[in-house]
Formats: sequence, C-alpha cells, structure tokens
Amino acid sequence: MGEDKVWLALGGLPVVAYSLRAFAAVPSVKRLVLVVSRERVERGRELAAHLRIPAVVCVGGERREDSVRNGLAALEDVDLVAIHDGARPLIRPPLIEACFRAAAVDGAAVPAVAVRDTVKRVSRGMWVRETLDRTGLWAVQTPQVFKGELIRAAYDRLDREVTDDSTAVELLGHGVRIVPGDPWNFKLTVPEDMAVARALIGSRP
Repeated sequence: MGEDKVWLALGGLPVVAYSLRAFAAVPSVKRLVLVVSRERVERGRELAAHLRIPAVVCVGGERREDSVRNGLAALEDVDLVAIHDGARPLIRPPLIEACFRAAAVDGAAVPAVAVRDTVKRVSRGMWVRETLDRTGLWAVQTPQVFKGELIRAAYDRLDREVTDDSTAVELLGHGVRIVPGDPWNFKLTVPEDMAVARALIGSRP
C-alpha cells in the first residue's frame, strides 16, 4: 500500500473521511486540520465540503515531523491537540474523548493495546536473536493527545526523526499516560488490512 492509502475507497468514501467524521462527532474537538500532500489540497477541501465538516486543509512536509509542525501552525493556539493517523479509519469517538480526558489531567495521553503475541528480536538474516519479555509492552495507536504548549515545545526542540508524537514529548522528559486502546483501531498497512476494514465498515449500523 502506497503513500495515498488514506485516499483509497472504503465503503464509498476515502479512508480519511472516517477519521474526519469521528473527530467531528466529538464535543471536545473545536477545530480540525487535515494535513495532505500538495497535490491533494483541493481534494481535501472538496471532501470536507462533501462531509459538511469545517476543516482547515494544509500542506504537509517531506517528513512526518514536518507535516505535524505544519498542522500545528495551521491549528493556532488551543489547550489540547490531538494528532491522528488518517490510515486508522476505525477510530471511534469514545476513544478520542478518553484520550482528551487523560491529556487534560496528565498533559500527554496515547491509546495503546497490550502486546499479546510472543515477540522475538530477529537478525538481518532472519534468525532469532532473543525472545523479549512482553510484560509491560504495549502497541501504541493514535490519536495522541497533548497539551498545546507541550507538543509545540517538543517539536520546537526536536532534532531527530521520530515514529510517533509521544516520542517527541518523551525526549523532553515529560511522562505520557497510556489509555486502553481499541484492537479495531488498527493502521492500514498491507492490502489485507483493507479487506478487514471493508468488512467492519460494512457491518456498522
């Protein structure tokens, strides 16, 4: 699956439309910013208009952290900021609200699910090097929610690539609260994920 997976058709709408609708349904969300590639700006605006969701559409950057910075700049000053991966279309409003509540108290909150499978560290030659103790291991999801000044400070000082926003906050020495996530809030990564998402979207009321 390529970079444009958030624009693949899912139940008659682009994948990213489901995230927009979920966030628009949350009372805690006051502003929405959709970060897209330069060539998708007009399509993003058309989608927001079609869904009747007042969202600001802005251009992303070369790297993930550049896109987040651009999104923060478009968002202006707010008390809490939620950053979500549009490739997770099965996010539901109750989980978003739970993350907002936790971040309002602790400053930073991310949804996650406990790792259930045995995890092994493997060499480049595909030989098992060691079996990890999965106690205390959690797989992190989005949305990741932070106090506005905290996430802005984290990205102002960030000088390396990170795979998620909570890592930037951790590098400041700030704690991050785990909120029990949703197993169905998975990220579309391989074609099989789309098949599962289509089945689940089709089964919703």
